[in-house]
Amino acid sequence: MIYLNRHLAGLSLNGLVLDQDYERAGQVTKRLIGEGLIRKITPDMIVHRRHDLGPAGNLLAIEVKTHNREDRRLHDFAKLSVLTGHAAEAIAYDDCLRLLPSDPVPSDQNFRGHVSLPASMCPYKHGLWLLLEPDGPQYWWWSSGSRPRRLGCDIEP
Repeated sequence: MIYLNRHLAGLSLNGLVLDQDYERAGQVTKRLIGEGLIRKITPDMIVHRRHDLGPAGNLLAIEVKTHNREDRRLHDFAKLSVLTGHAAEAIAYDDCLRLLPSDPVPSDQNFRGHVSLPASMCPYKHGLWLLLEPDGPQYWWWSSGSRPRRLGCDIEP
């Protein structure tokens, strides 16, 4: 994070900061909520304005992975889809989220309900799912409520 922050120093001029596993939205814990259900959420990295709960406060949520396990990818995609406003809600199980009832769920998981962003939390403008593999990185991008799309890779492995 220290090295990455050096490269992103210009962001701080606009009040933006890069945080890792940051769990706050102003004075409250970042969470998805449903009827009688609260799910704490912490993206791997975020670019945001701390304590700004308005639409300019949440710029980018990032999930970084080193393996392409379908169950974790589906969880991250559901989380980023709700965080960016692409999906209004996700289906919550014991320890995972899904977007569609047809998405595979591990057999040890029980349905808990549907979760969404609290009314006090604005969606992130962008989302990024980054897979780092020996064959080269893979990128998926969410922007302003649009569905995720896979981006081409310009970086050599």
